[in-house]
Amino acid sequence: MYTFLRTDKRTLTVTDAEGSVVGSLARTKWHGLGAEIIVAKGVFPVRRMPGLTSKVAVFSGDLPVLIAEPTWRGLTITDASGRKPAMKMVRAHIFSGIHHISIADRVVMKLRWRMNWSAFQLDPTIVEGTGDGLDPLTLLFAVYAIQVQQRRATAAAAS
Repeated sequence: MYTFLRTDKRTLTVTDAEGSVVGSLARTKWHGLGAEIIVAKGVFPVRRMPGLTSKVAVFSGDLPVLIAEPTWRGLTITDASGRKPAMKMVRAHIFSGIHHISIADRVVMKLRWRMNWSAFQLDPTIVEGTGDGLDPLTLLFAVYAIQVQQRRATAAAAS
């Protein structure tokens, strides 16, 4: 089972059941959407896809590895070929703070978003599930994509 820890205002760390760090999500600047995911495989930059799109992606060099696309109630993360969805994240209901993460229509984890007032942002906590079938890169990218979607919704509501 994974656990999320905030190590500083811009870094979110994931630990496994034994307590060892399996990955980190670090925002490169406090004001932008750029970030880096650090896992055992290496460091992967995260940024939005080029062009007029709302998709964000994890890149290895100049090639996207995973792509997150917003849907009506959540997100769909696909591999770079776009053929099969790696993961779907859907809100429990329209006003819920709980996201259901599913792989092949099987819910593997439920995340609740809670406000971290010291970092002034939302942090995920696992409500249910162990995350079987999720690698740290995909899980951290999913958390990042949900945070980006929430920031965009907040900005749209404020304008």
